[in-house]
Amino acid sequence: GRVKELLAQGVSSQRYQDKDREQEQREKARMLPFHQHINLDLLESCHLIASLLLEVPNMAAERQSNARPKVISKYLRKLLDYYQKQAFNGPPETTRDYAVVAARSLSHGNW
Repeated sequence: GRVKELLAQGVSSQRYQDKDREQEQREKARMLPFHQHINLDLLESCHLIASLLLEVPNMAAERQSNARPKVISKYLRKLLDYYQKQAFNGPPETTRDYAVVAARSLSHGNW
């Protein structure tokens, strides 16, 4: 949805919004050809890997001091909290799961 629109890989399909013909043509002209699209799964995995490399040391430093937590990536923290709350965690299947498992391993000192 939103990521595709920001990368000019799709048009916004908002309901109940009337667009005039000129605006639709501008959006279509802004679109990239399909062979220039960026894989959204790759984009998300790069974001998660970069954020885990920044966030895990930050979380370790928070445990050592009683300072107010400084969150670098809310998205990664949300995924880690969700992963920790589950009763059973199977093997990772998606790139998101692999990034969360890597963050947990890294936080436990398992390089």
